[in-house]
Amino acid sequence: MSAATEPALRIERDGVEIEASLVPWDTEVFGFPVASIDRIAVAPTAVPGPALAALRDWLAGAGIGLASCRIESRSLRASMLLESAGFRFIETVYDPILAPLPSEPGDPAGIEVRPPHPDELAALDAIAFESFTTGRHALDHRLDPAAAGRRYRRWLRTSLDTPGRTVLATLDGGAIVGLFVTEALPGAAVRWQLTAIAPAAQGRGVGGRVWRAMIERHRAAGVGRIETTVSGHNVPVLGLYASLGFRLTAPRVTFHWVPG
Repeated sequence: MSAATEPALRIERDGVEIEASLVPWDTEVFGFPVASIDRIAVAPTAVPGPALAALRDWLAGAGIGLASCRIESRSLRASMLLESAGFRFIETVYDPILAPLPSEPGDPAGIEVRPPHPDELAALDAIAFESFTTGRHALDHRLDPAAAGRRYRRWLRTSLDTPGRTVLATLDGGAIVGLFVTEALPGAAVRWQLTAIAPAAQGRGVGGRVWRAMIERHRAAGVGRIETTVSGHNVPVLGLYASLGFRLTAPRVTFHWVPG
C-alpha cells in the first residue's frame, strides 16, 4: 500500500523540505487519522526550528494518531530532525532483489501455487492476520496489535480487485500453507508485496520450498526480476533470501510518531 498522491502538507523552509499525505485505508483500520511523511530533505545549512514547528502544528491540528516515515539509513540529518519532532525508530528494512532469475527450471518440491478458490479466502485471511509479527505496526507497542493484523488482512482483500496485483495461495499436500500478493512491474519484473507462511507450517522447511516454487512460477512466465521488502527483525527469512541468490540493497529505517 502507498500513501495518497496529493500531499496534505508541504513545508519548504530554511533548508528543510517535508511532504506528508493522509493514508485513508490505514485511518479506517486504526480508527484515527494516519499520515505518511513521503519526502524529507535536510540541507547541511538548514535551520530546522521553523519547519519542526510547522510539522508539529500540522500533526496536532489534523488530529493525527500515527505518522510514519521510511528513509535511507544514511540520511542522518533527516533522522535527527524526525527524532526532534518526536518520531521514534521502529525498524530497519531491506529490499531483496533477484535478477536475473535462474535460466534452468527449478524444482517446486511438491508445492502448488495458484489463485485461491472462494472458499479458501478465509484461510488466507487468517494467515494475513496472524503472520506479520515482525511488521512495523506489530513492533510498535503503542499500537493495537490486532489493528496490525486487520491492516494486512485488508491489504490481502483489497489486492483481489486491484489491477496489476495477483493473490496466490501456496499449498503443500493440498493444504494451504501460505500466501503471496504479487504486483506486475514494468520491464518483466514482479514485486512481492505480501509473503507469508501460516504459523502452524513455520519451522518445518516449508518456506524454502514455497519460495523456490514461486521463483519457478515467475521464471516460467518470463519474469526477469523479483523484488520485495523484508523487516530486519525477520532474521530467518533474510537468510532464506540470501540462500536463494537475492542481493540486499542498502537498508532503510522506519520512524513512527504517535501523540504524547
